[in-house]
Amino acid sequence: MQSMISGFGTYTIEGDTATIKWIASSYPNRAGTTEKRTYKVVGDELTAVNPTASSGGTSHQTYVRVK
Repeated sequence: MQSMISGFGTYTIEGDTATIKWIASSYPNRAGTTEKRTYKVVGDELTAVNPTASSGGTSHQTYVRVK
């Protein structure tokens, strides 16, 4: 798979923000860092925002529940 990044670590949730503490990652610059992501659920949609995307800029994803 091209452009896949994987990793693992611990996280905490506070309100709509998840703070991820990366232990290791296939993207070497991520290991040992901390990142924040926000999540919002409205109806059947989950929106995730990563303000520090590895490709640069901000990454937005929207997932829609299939009925």
